[in-house]
Amino acid sequence: MLSSNIFDGLELEDVLREYLAGLDDYDEPYFISIKLNICSESAIKMLIPKLDHLDDDIYAFKLDKQLLLLSLECEVDEVKSLANILLSAFAENDVIAQIAVFHHNCLGTPIDTFKWSTQLLEELIDKSPSESAVEFNDFSDRSNWPGLSAYVEGRDPDFGADISYHYDESDEDDDFDDDDDDRFDENGFDEKGFNESGFTALIQAILDDDCAAVRRQLLAGEDVNKLDWYNNTPLNHAVKSSTPEIVSLLLEAGANPNQVGSYGTTALYIASYNGMLSTIRQLLSKGADVNGTVDEGESSLMAAAGNSTAEVVAVLLQAGADINALSENGNTALIHAVMARYSERKAIVELLLANGAVETINHANMHNSTAMDLVFDYEHHELIDILAGAMSEAGLKPSHLTAELA
Repeated sequence: MLSSNIFDGLELEDVLREYLAGLDDYDEPYFISIKLNICSESAIKMLIPKLDHLDDDIYAFKLDKQLLLLSLECEVDEVKSLANILLSAFAENDVIAQIAVFHHNCLGTPIDTFKWSTQLLEELIDKSPSESAVEFNDFSDRSNWPGLSAYVEGRDPDFGADISYHYDESDEDDDFDDDDDDRFDENGFDEKGFNESGFTALIQAILDDDCAAVRRQLLAGEDVNKLDWYNNTPLNHAVKSSTPEIVSLLLEAGANPNQVGSYGTTALYIASYNGMLSTIRQLLSKGADVNGTVDEGESSLMAAAGNSTAEVVAVLLQAGADINALSENGNTALIHAVMARYSERKAIVELLLANGAVETINHANMHNSTAMDLVFDYEHHELIDILAGAMSEAGLKPSHLTAELA
């Protein structure tokens, strides 16, 4: 039997227990257990823009300080694509992550499969402790299905096949319809206007970075606000994947800058997260709500404070961003800033404090962590004197950590 140290040490939150209880033996979600070298809360925020093209049925749970669980129902090729997206996103941010992907099936209960995913993760951590890596256990993918005998107590290791799925090369899906492609017209779109990838003609042109094609679609009357099959907006796609020229074309054609895509994301949130200064100014000039929030109540200012530049933060503040707004997790822009892992962290913290963030400097989030607590947790020691000085000037008592340091 594989070790279950990770699973045995977890205290599952009610929301995860409810999710697992809501699954039955015939649901087939993937459980993706991830070990990180950053806190899981930061990882979730990092991944939101990267996963913006996915449907709403992906769930994220913080298991521990550096443990994250994702769960969704999808096809084999989609989960492989998701794994590559995760690896790429973590690499871009200098994050090391071990990713264990386990496909649930009727051979175990949902809690069993969740446990098995953490066991697979332990095995992967042992094999690749200092490098990012991914490993699968997927009954629907022959190349990644070693069976379950390593996970099921009392099962002889020599008989992994007796609890695995038996494939027959001659098997065919009785539901497969050779005429399925007939639903697409000569241009490759179905009656709802989606191609086989789930995109409209306008969104496909945006993703192809084809400005001329975007112009043609708009002149032909294509709905500039029509969502794709994944509930993402043309403007969100353009901000994330295209050029400022195409963003401008969409806005001039009437694209709604406050239209919400999957995960509640807006164009301004995506642009703020990625430091797209000219696009941010475009969106604000067209009425983008600077205090609009995505799922879990995260604002564009919070996204910028934790991931972007001081210049972007300044533009959002000038536009009226609420510097002391709280997310559903109790985070502020200042909390995001002190957790950031890049060179402008100090400048952003100073900018926020100079513009009123000291008002909530002692606020604790849902994990009972204040900005100063997180400075110590992340060992961002260059921020200690900055926060302590701001608290002293405001007549506030230092946190217990600061007092102990003194």
